[in-house]
Amino acid sequence: MRVRFFSSLRAALCTFLTGVFLPAAGQVVTVPSRTYGLGDLGPGAVSPDARHFATGGQSAAYIWDLSTGAVRHRLEGLGAQIGAVAFSPDSRLLVAGSRFGGLGVWTVEDGARLRLLSAHRSEIMSIQFSPDGARLVTASADNSAAVWSVETGELLRRVGVPGNFINAAIFTEDGRGLLTADTSPTNSVRFWDLETGETVRQFGLHQGQVLSLALLPDGTLASGGEDQTVRLWEVASGQPIATLSGARGSIRHLVPVPGTNTLIGGCLDQRAVVWDTSTRIAVQEWSTEANSMSLVPGTQMLLIPSPDLLVRLVDYNSGLTQQAFSGHTTSVTLGVGFSPDGHYVLSGGVEKATRLWNRTNAAQVRVFEGAASGTSTAVFSPDGRFVLTTAGVPRKVAQLWNTETGQLEREFSGHTDWLIDAAFSPDGTRVATGSQDRTLRVWDTATSQSLQTFNSGGSFVQCVAFSPDGTLVAGGGSAFDPSVRIWEVESGQPKALISMAESGSAKALAFSRSGNELFVGWDEGLIRVLNLSTGQMERELYAGGFLGGFALSPDGELLLLGEGWPSFTARLIHWRSGRTLRVFGGHTASVESVAFNDRGTEVLTGADILRLWDITDIAARLTAERKPAGLELRWKLGTLQEAPSPSGPWSDRPGAASPFTAPVDAPSAFFRVTVAP
Repeated sequence: MRVRFFSSLRAALCTFLTGVFLPAAGQVVTVPSRTYGLGDLGPGAVSPDARHFATGGQSAAYIWDLSTGAVRHRLEGLGAQIGAVAFSPDSRLLVAGSRFGGLGVWTVEDGARLRLLSAHRSEIMSIQFSPDGARLVTASADNSAAVWSVETGELLRRVGVPGNFINAAIFTEDGRGLLTADTSPTNSVRFWDLETGETVRQFGLHQGQVLSLALLPDGTLASGGEDQTVRLWEVASGQPIATLSGARGSIRHLVPVPGTNTLIGGCLDQRAVVWDTSTRIAVQEWSTEANSMSLVPGTQMLLIPSPDLLVRLVDYNSGLTQQAFSGHTTSVTLGVGFSPDGHYVLSGGVEKATRLWNRTNAAQVRVFEGAASGTSTAVFSPDGRFVLTTAGVPRKVAQLWNTETGQLEREFSGHTDWLIDAAFSPDGTRVATGSQDRTLRVWDTATSQSLQTFNSGGSFVQCVAFSPDGTLVAGGGSAFDPSVRIWEVESGQPKALISMAESGSAKALAFSRSGNELFVGWDEGLIRVLNLSTGQMERELYAGGFLGGFALSPDGELLLLGEGWPSFTARLIHWRSGRTLRVFGGHTASVESVAFNDRGTEVLTGADILRLWDITDIAARLTAERKPAGLELRWKLGTLQEAPSPSGPWSDRPGAASPFTAPVDAPSAFFRVTVAP
């Protein structure tokens, strides 16, 4: 008998083999089914028509509707953190520059990408359009400023001084010259002739780096520096006009207000200063943390993206916030998970908010307002009623939140140092926590009473896990002693000690579904599967970089690895064979947290943003084994279908249940498994 079979909704034809059917090794995918959050908040800009604003994130730029605060377009392609954004004078285009020197151009109306350029060898610090919108200039940490044709993307001119970063570059009023801000050793402003590419003159006097440049309404040049001053210059002669004092920090941003004598400076001491340039007097000062500052045309508002991940509209006369836009999230995601009912996903990390998302439409449902230091984990209780997070400052506690209301239910207090990990027991009645105080504690979930305290010796407890029956708890140590210790929960007696002196800090732990194996991952990328009955190692695996974390699939056969430098990927492997089934790419930061849903059909990866990936084709895989009676097919999910040829027609096999045997004397047939949404 000859048999062919398929294993997925995509129905990829495979040849018969004895054993386990696995998809093509190492298939790389970069487009997730869904994303949640926008990642870290970088610089911002407002369109000249005041209809839109843009923000830079960890892996993309975003165009927002200024009136509603809704994100209209996610602009991808640069593959790195966005360091600068700018709108064209006619508000039709947005340009973004990355930390790796890439430059992208998109249309504002529909978010269509027009062009990607490898513009610089290092970070793009600023972008500005020429007055007529035909050219743009980029300033870079690669010691150059470059002028580009907007229409063709052609490089028209590159200028620079060896050894000097260019912090900022702007066109002169007539567009024929360029003004750049040098870093040390010159710490000067340069005026370049774009026709010849030669320096016309230098403006000196700043004590330290020149960080910002702006042309005032009357054509005067303003430069802000590390010396906490703004200096005003006559561009034509290079002569100094005046010095504006009153700032108490380095002046990173300068915003002139058209038609007025008002100049606003954003300082690195978390203050803003407002000057009257006619009197040279600082007339206002207020607190702000600004990644950038942009004037909203026709208003007295500044758009200020802040390190707290909010984009604020601030009245520059009073410094009062008039409106705030949320959506940006941490780019260090340390905990992710699916709710047991599959309706929600969870993410938490290095920000105050742990976020609950609607799985299907990616809308933020709820925020759990934890500690400013963030959480090192985020996990649903087995029944989905609670969310568990940790805190390190100011209190060293684990926190239990009501999923439905977002309210803090109780805290688990007793550790004397930062908490690193926390987990529920399988029945949800216990919580385990690991801490830098070198202890692992087990708590009563309902009362928050401490039931057991286990000492790890001289090591931080980096990760914790319960056995499937909840009778054992394991803790993995830090680089001081990367051993894994297992204790009996009720008696408090030690059960096992697994020493691994050469592997770095333990990063993740998981018991197999039977409880017979323990999966241990160390941060340097080594994963070992240990048989707890024999003490023997069953399998040794390696991540494609530093290990951020891992998760075991519901059927216990697959391992999803979160990987850091240099790959920044997640890797799905069949752990018994060691074969890579799929690699999830596109992350721009270390993948520190991963999770399967309860059906094993979707996975989450937490890095610069939270991403959801569909693996139904892998979850619905068939296994095949030759038997005397025929070919035995096994599957864990979906409905077995049969067809006389690969093109069909396909029909459900009546009464087929795993395991199913295709008899030796049966006609040739093709099989596949389909899974309902």
